[in-house]
Amino acid sequence: MKDLRLVLLFISIFIIVVSKHIYCQQNTNCNLTDDQKILGLSLIWKEATYNFPYFDRLEIDWTNTYQNYIPKVIETKSDLEYYLVLQEFISQLKDEHTKILMPYTIENELKSKSTLPVFDIVCLKDGVYITAIKPVVSDTVPLGSEVIEINEVPIYDYLNNNFSIFLNSNFSQSKRRLFTSYFSVYNTTVIESMTIKTTDGEIKTVEVNNTNSEQYSYNSISSYYRKIYMPANSISSKVLDENILYIDIAGAMNYNVVSYFDSIYNEINSSEGIIIDLRNNTGGTSIGSDIACYFTEQDTIFQYVKTRINNANMRALGAYTDSSFSHIVGSTRHFEYSDYYNDEAFITDTFVTINNIPKDRRTLNKNIVILLDSKNLSATENFLMVFKELGLATFVGEPSGGSCSQPLLIKLPGGGVGFIATQKTYVGANTEFKYLVPDIEVYYSIEDFLSDKDPILDKGYSVLKMLLNQQ
Repeated sequence: MKDLRLVLLFISIFIIVVSKHIYCQQNTNCNLTDDQKILGLSLIWKEATYNFPYFDRLEIDWTNTYQNYIPKVIETKSDLEYYLVLQEFISQLKDEHTKILMPYTIENELKSKSTLPVFDIVCLKDGVYITAIKPVVSDTVPLGSEVIEINEVPIYDYLNNNFSIFLNSNFSQSKRRLFTSYFSVYNTTVIESMTIKTTDGEIKTVEVNNTNSEQYSYNSISSYYRKIYMPANSISSKVLDENILYIDIAGAMNYNVVSYFDSIYNEINSSEGIIIDLRNNTGGTSIGSDIACYFTEQDTIFQYVKTRINNANMRALGAYTDSSFSHIVGSTRHFEYSDYYNDEAFITDTFVTINNIPKDRRTLNKNIVILLDSKNLSATENFLMVFKELGLATFVGEPSGGSCSQPLLIKLPGGGVGFIATQKTYVGANTEFKYLVPDIEVYYSIEDFLSDKDPILDKGYSVLKMLLNQQ
């Protein structure tokens, strides 16, 4: 019986090796050895174990998860498949600064496998809607139709089944944004049918030709769709009615934004109020405190983060608190070091910005409204936090994305890069930041898309007018 088991084990290993060899002969991106695959997985596990700050938000056994993924990475038949498993592994940590950046060749291979559906979607708070179509289905699928099912699978089940490995967030507003982004980029499933609810309320099932190569038609919502969902990497301003200054900061945070604010000092100072539009701004350099210096009397701005402490000596002392070692070290003790042993020790880092803006160039007591959405991450959320803590603005729009950290970069086999978040960010010294909830929440509807309305800007403008009238 024992000999039979050995023979069966040998046959199983032989089949795996041969099948992987045949697959690799047919695919160019199949270069990583099993040792390299385990190494990449282990590097991610190790660096997250010692540096990831948000384990207290999760209900997973990280080491057990790592053990479960060892056979998964060994079984992958190509470098692309391997990196998808790494992405699935790291997505368990649910943070947008914690992710895998695939090598360019593998990323391009993944995108080349996308079936490019004949329609594109947006995930709104109240449902999933069609915002772009190809002419081949334009007669049967009206823009703005709600998607109920794809391939007879309820839409949210379909999205989760196909894109869950890319969902490195637990926050609903970020999941909607990520589903919207990934649908046409990483959709490798052939879509044969969909059930929709048209704008007239008709529910129908439409057969779909998923291989059509025509360009999308955005029709009447073209300008709105691109404005909201495609970054512009630009800074601009204009004066609206009643001398309200509108400043649009799209794309990314950098020191060009600081220079731009300095260049429009006269417009800022002479305006009745200011709208700062941060929608679509995904982060960059933390310059929120630099901008806040123009609007506050404070000569010093403090910001706080907490990061993990890895102290080998204190961790060793903390092991004496574990009763499972009592037969070796005697009675439990050194409880003051238990956090180090249990990977729960943090240190607070304080970042200080000295306000060097001359007092005669500071614009004080100005009514400011900031517009935000779920694309606001990282340094953009830092901007929001500074203005929130100093009480400089009223916030209007959608909750921010919920990932304000500093990533550690890890070199992975094959040329990929792993990202691991390393800090908790705080509003003030004691309140841990998750995401910013606006003072006034506003969400897009499909009617806004179809009519080319901007409800967040409209509400921000009306809120600012109300604040001005209360002066």
